[in-house]
Amino acid sequence: MFDFFENSGWRFVTSGGTEMTFGLSKMLFAGGAAGAFYVREGTGGPIQRLPMVAAVGGAGLGFSAGGPVTVSVSLPFAPGGGYQIYRNPFRSSPLAIEDFMGSFVQVSAGAGAFVANRNISFMIFGAPTWLVNGLSLGNPGARLSLIAAACQGIGVLWGSAVSSAASVGIEVYTGEILGHSAADAGETG
Repeated sequence: MFDFFENSGWRFVTSGGTEMTFGLSKMLFAGGAAGAFYVREGTGGPIQRLPMVAAVGGAGLGFSAGGPVTVSVSLPFAPGGGYQIYRNPFRSSPLAIEDFMGSFVQVSAGAGAFVANRNISFMIFGAPTWLVNGLSLGNPGARLSLIAAACQGIGVLWGSAVSSAASVGIEVYTGEILGHSAADAGETG
């Protein structure tokens, strides 16, 4: 499906943020997240911070020490990283930092217990907001394909978090990247 995406010269460096969910422990839950993605163009360019907010929903197996409430925190200098970011050749010429702004969808698979939670995420960014907001309508797989076809780019990142839960599961984030600024010295480790 993503055969036509092209290497952009950008890569994910790390991410960080806070998430709070409510539900049936870590089996069926929804909530919100806020934080930032960190990206870099080339190998020596400055690291850019991309602040974001998102709604999150998920399902899995596990339990939360907080019962129906689960809180997790990931710091940008904690173990984590990313891979090459690919641009959609139908949307823009060379990918610019402004192309990351706007709506995104992130599908994350994770496992762990309390201080040792790990996840890997597939991210679609720069997608039309009306498509992202309608993700839950109809066939999610077909809608995700439409979002990917209309986005600015895609990428994969991984990370670690401290959480009030022990679980394995999948989460889907739909949100907005709100801007960009240079990361502070030492912010990402």
